[in-house]
Amino acid sequence: MKKINNKIWVVYGILIVYLFLLILFPSVFKQGIYTKLIQQILWFGLALYCYYASEKESFRNRDKTGKIQIVVIFTIIYLMIYFVLGLLFGYKVSPYSHSITAILSNIWVFIPVIIFQEYIRAVLVRFTRRNDTLLVIIFLLFSLIELNYGSLGASFATKESAFKYVSSTLLPILTKNALFTYFALVCDYLPSMIFRVAVMAANILLPIFPDLDWFVTGLLELATYVIMFISVNYMNDLSKRVAVRSSSRKAQRTSNPKVTIPLLVILLAFVCFVAGFFTYRPIAIVSDSMVPKFARGDAVVVKKLSNKEKKALKKNDIVQYTLDGRTIVHRIHKKIVDENGNITYQTKGDNNNAPDDKIVTLKQIKGKVTFVVPYAGWPSVLIYDFLKE
Repeated sequence: MKKINNKIWVVYGILIVYLFLLILFPSVFKQGIYTKLIQQILWFGLALYCYYASEKESFRNRDKTGKIQIVVIFTIIYLMIYFVLGLLFGYKVSPYSHSITAILSNIWVFIPVIIFQEYIRAVLVRFTRRNDTLLVIIFLLFSLIELNYGSLGASFATKESAFKYVSSTLLPILTKNALFTYFALVCDYLPSMIFRVAVMAANILLPIFPDLDWFVTGLLELATYVIMFISVNYMNDLSKRVAVRSSSRKAQRTSNPKVTIPLLVILLAFVCFVAGFFTYRPIAIVSDSMVPKFARGDAVVVKKLSNKEKKALKKNDIVQYTLDGRTIVHRIHKKIVDENGNITYQTKGDNNNAPDDKIVTLKQIKGKVTFVVPYAGWPSVLIYDFLKE
């Protein structure tokens, strides 16, 4: 590892000043002249300075090709999963224009900045001498630079919006930059550059996007970053063991993706179950309206229903439905069929004195309760209470 070059401290200083300007004048950095010219000049100049400050030395690393191959594979898998999820959640039109001029303009706005940023990150990491404090500073600088400070106030306006922002934006940004800083440490700028350029190119070129909610988007990104880290880390440990040709027990201790990836897949499957990707999904109960059948803090498992199955519901079935943005789980008190054959339902909580005021339509019904898991919903209930205070 190279000795810290005094010229490199200039780069830290420029990045810190740039970060403060982003925080103090966020609207300035959203204007056309900045996005189309100034930021390219800024990052190109900084990358060029890093090139000469590092004395034009090339990056060296064991098994660089193998690590890059892993990242390429996971990049392809990530993009495939991302767009296939649109089959479950639907698609929306891309916000980017797709005329030749617009495509070239968007490529110019985003791609060069990605390339320059990852090269600068790699140079900075290379001259840290594996100093943990400097690595953390690099990680924080690139994470904070990526945040949109113009909308930060609105993102933390309420506890609910703050929770969504942290889960879908802040945590993925922090995890991603931790991963890319690690890539720069064990390889160079190519793995992170490949992933970022591929994802951005897909966003620019494709006419549609999956219409994913904040939870699914954050989950997919976090899972991808964690699995990539485990795989590249395993490859890095393996190359070290081969290099030193050590047969000691200590040298063979490493996280094998054959064990860790299946565990992550199981965890991901569980989270997908909670998120409602499958036919059955759990719902936490936040009120006592259905006592004694189930109470606040319990969880019920709900089966998704087709339109035909919704029409076949009968009295005493317990259903999940939406009303004014809320999720309600009550029992069917009466099935109503009008002269045109249209079916609606009147519902009632077992612990309530009277049926619910509003009639429930088929469109409102999301599923039918199949069984109850006592106390399993308390973590969700506590979060719900915290966000609603």
